[in-house]
Amino acid sequence: QGSMFLEDCHLYDNSNGVLVWRNAVNVTIRGSTISANKKEGIHVVDANESYDNSTKFVLENSHVHHNQIGLSLEWVRSVSIQNCKVFSNRSWGIYMRNSNVASIRGNDVFRNDCGGIRVCFNRFGHTLVMQNLIHDHTGPDFIQTVLKSEGEQKMMPVKFNKEVNRVPVIVMDNLSYNNDLSYGSIADWRTSTERPCCFCNKKGAENQCRRCNKVVYCHPRCQANDEHNHK
Repeated sequence: QGSMFLEDCHLYDNSNGVLVWRNAVNVTIRGSTISANKKEGIHVVDANESYDNSTKFVLENSHVHHNQIGLSLEWVRSVSIQNCKVFSNRSWGIYMRNSNVASIRGNDVFRNDCGGIRVCFNRFGHTLVMQNLIHDHTGPDFIQTVLKSEGEQKMMPVKFNKEVNRVPVIVMDNLSYNNDLSYGSIADWRTSTERPCCFCNKKGAENQCRRCNKVVYCHPRCQANDEHNHK
């Protein structure tokens, strides 16, 4: 058992940016950037697949981008994600595989390839998704499912049946737009009037990619970091 507190950190180019394993107690991440990791930016999991744990996860005022999945949360007793930017991840922005008591509030979730927020196994009715900006995804803004992940229909344990998991997530006052975009519009989707950096999303980027002449970067370092994603 143990606790972890990260503040003003930049975690990048790892397998996982942050991995929280079994028996963690208090995990708090504030004011940090977690980017360009090969798998999850943040992966919190109790390998015993039980809610009988004391894990409390808090993420505030942080940027999570250019990972495989932004945040993947499994069997976490308490979750609070507030005032963060989660963007340009290659799968989902926020993937809560087993929600318990959770608050996702006041975040900007955008440009994730599969979609914005995915929640499954809402067994206790205490999952709140509120006052978020969810936009510019090729997939949906928000989806609730009884499946832990794609392709696991036949692997569902008997105790996790559809009736038990039919309690809806509380979704309130979110602003969603430009989701479920077709692949034919990705070129337009990546270019906006604010000209954000394609890697860090900083506004006012001026270094245009010479290969596609569409996306822009604020610094050559960002362009180098995005080279394996932007081909």
